[in-house]
Amino acid sequence: MKKKALTNQFFYQNNKLITVKSDGQSRTIFRAADQPLAENNVAGEQTSGLLATDQMGSVLKAKDQKNAERHVYSAYGYTSKLPSTMTQLGFNGEHFESVAKSYLLGLGYRAYATTMMRFLSPDSMSPFGAGGINAYSYCAGDPVNNSDPTGHIKLGRPTKNVAYYQKKVTNTTTDIKSKNDYLDKMSVIYKKGTATEADQHRRFGRASPEVTATLNEMEKKANAISANIEKLNIKLAKKQKKLIGAENAVLAAAGPSAPSAESMGIPLNYSPYDPMAPRVSIMSVAFAPRASIMSIASNYSPFDPTAPRASIMSLLPSRHASTPNLYGTMDDSIIVRRASI
Repeated sequence: MKKKALTNQFFYQNNKLITVKSDGQSRTIFRAADQPLAENNVAGEQTSGLLATDQMGSVLKAKDQKNAERHVYSAYGYTSKLPSTMTQLGFNGEHFESVAKSYLLGLGYRAYATTMMRFLSPDSMSPFGAGGINAYSYCAGDPVNNSDPTGHIKLGRPTKNVAYYQKKVTNTTTDIKSKNDYLDKMSVIYKKGTATEADQHRRFGRASPEVTATLNEMEKKANAISANIEKLNIKLAKKQKKLIGAENAVLAAAGPSAPSAESMGIPLNYSPYDPMAPRVSIMSVAFAPRASIMSIASNYSPFDPTAPRASIMSLLPSRHASTPNLYGTMDDSIIVRRASI
């Protein structure tokens, strides 16, 4: 007698697993802001359970009307509770395939085995690409501080979300602009002061002590503001880097773009959580070489003019520029103290 092969079908929406069908059984995952929230199981009778997860989406507890199950993971994601009848998800919110006893990352691109702490197939981006020199390693040996949702590239775990870093970048940029505007206004007054000082030297052989003292104070204040702007620019660059990292993590979690139902010629007459609704590709348990492959890149190229960068602030014009014959060599990049008269 020929044994019937076990076939699983995986349905994705927005590149997130939402339904798994297997021999008359259907399990649907409900999410809130990409975090797993609950699962609905239809196998003869229908049951529903809630999921408690951490920041990365790892399922820490699954609870239905009758039972509760806690999950504790090793650094590389191993737990003795998987596979489970209460949840399809596990480490980092990824689907744990019960037949292969591994996580199929990158929408089925590569299988990751927590017991071996490595992938079961090489990375197409290794050894010279973004995948790194070790084609089988998971998160370059640091799964505590990184994740690998694509099966290609390790991604740092963002401590804050995109909106948090966007606000930080905006506030710092506004602060820099405000200080730059203040320097521009000070520059106008400074020019008038240096002109007055030069005129007094021509007419009386010396400048008023009050004018000289005021200009000296303006120089000190401008230098202090400029130094502060330099520090803010450094902070801004760091915050922009964290923002791009957070955005890349979101892109990695979203995965490659899925074909729409319209592009597949299928009418949109399904409910949002109908297991029969067409989502992304339906993949078998076998590790097909045609499985989706993707890469994660920064939102901005290094030379993209639209990329946010720190503003370049100019300091006040040198007093040498107004009176080059009186004060010697011009220096437009910094404000230097005048020669004693």
